[in-house]
Amino acid sequence: MPERTSPASNRRLARRASIIGGAALLLAGLVAGATAAPVDAATARVSGDGDCVNVRASAGLTAPRITCVADGSLLPVSDAAPRTVDGLAWQQVTLADGTTGWAAAKYLVDTTATSTSAGNATAAPDPVVPPTPVAASQPVPAAAHAFDIPPQGGITVGVAGTSSISSLVAAQPYPVAAVGLLDPTSQRYLLHIVGAPASIQSLTDGTLRPESVVMVTRAGTLSGVATPPVAAAGLAAPGTPRLLPTPPKGGLSQGTAGTNDVAAFLAAQPFAVDIAMTLDVPSQQWLTYIPGAPDWVNTLTNQSLRPDAVVTVRRSAAQPDVPARTVNAAAATPAAPTPTSTAPASATAGSSLGEIASVTYYFCTASSGPGQGDGGGFCGGTASGVIVHPGTASCASSLMGQRFRIAGDPTGQTYVCEDTGGGVGMHDRDIWFATSSEGYAWWNQTAPSGKARIIVLG
Repeated sequence: MPERTSPASNRRLARRASIIGGAALLLAGLVAGATAAPVDAATARVSGDGDCVNVRASAGLTAPRITCVADGSLLPVSDAAPRTVDGLAWQQVTLADGTTGWAAAKYLVDTTATSTSAGNATAAPDPVVPPTPVAASQPVPAAAHAFDIPPQGGITVGVAGTSSISSLVAAQPYPVAAVGLLDPTSQRYLLHIVGAPASIQSLTDGTLRPESVVMVTRAGTLSGVATPPVAAAGLAAPGTPRLLPTPPKGGLSQGTAGTNDVAAFLAAQPFAVDIAMTLDVPSQQWLTYIPGAPDWVNTLTNQSLRPDAVVTVRRSAAQPDVPARTVNAAAATPAAPTPTSTAPASATAGSSLGEIASVTYYFCTASSGPGQGDGGGFCGGTASGVIVHPGTASCASSLMGQRFRIAGDPTGQTYVCEDTGGGVGMHDRDIWFATSSEGYAWWNQTAPSGKARIIVLG
């Protein structure tokens, strides 16, 4: 396959992580590539067997990718000496805009081989201007799905239905800012920012699959959103639960539920689940279900879960896994609607419902974009003596050591009050993040109104 996978050195943007180890996926093809001879001609033709071929800033599989040139295009070859890096011979070429880069020589063909048999060499045509982007060279399935329409600046979730990012973006009836994908195996969040340079994209046509669960961000700024809708009556036929990819312990996995029975869906998974959540697109609120928590804590119920809804679950890092149980959901009786209560008589052991608290965030490093607030610099020790880390919270001094979760938190994180400050009161929770972008993205999903319900664990 032509050398066209995403680089292993993609930069981190916001809370999204880049693909790591992409070059390792190409090791099987390196032996054949090492024997390719450099092109000895002024112009070479790209020969990628129908795929485009990467041109990189320097020789090597980890070098930033400049573009991907379409199969059959002509590229001027420079006088620079060929280089052998990562087991491949590399040739310096010149793009139509005058930029120079390096391409694997095994995908460059000497154009002198196409001269006429009579010895009168035909004139080489001008290079293709501009090089065809990656997406245009890939098959574009017609099954790209349009998702539920989010408010401007909001997000929506669904199954891609295509391996073409451009096709997926075009299928949405609104401008798309970004497309994200959680890789359950690596637990990395791959991101494609529409209009950004190819060198920083970690989600490409090579990593998107028709069955991939993706999160699409609508362009614009999120302002006011609707309140979550009143739960509709449960479906007569619950449907059949679907198995999700198994993540590492403590990791996340995603997929469609296949059922509106929350308990049956969780019981069907071959691993213990700490929390399940689904996004209510109109309100931009995460509906959550915490196994073992009181009914009045859970906002994800049999009445709010749809069989076609995308569910995100966190595999427990502490509870032992159990074999998946076969659930005949089609024959099961739908659970009765969850009763509402404003003042429960009791809570399950080890957890209790706290107050509605003011939720904010603080951070170590200020990154570009919104959410920098009053500045960062909180990178060292906390009031309790530990170094700040994911899960650190700043609370009132009387609450030091308290463990809690936040209703609607898409991460399912357990926070610990390890820090405090003069401006943090009894009804405040200030959550620490490494960067301002991470904090803002989390806060915008969890507590865009500035308020959230605290679930005290002990």
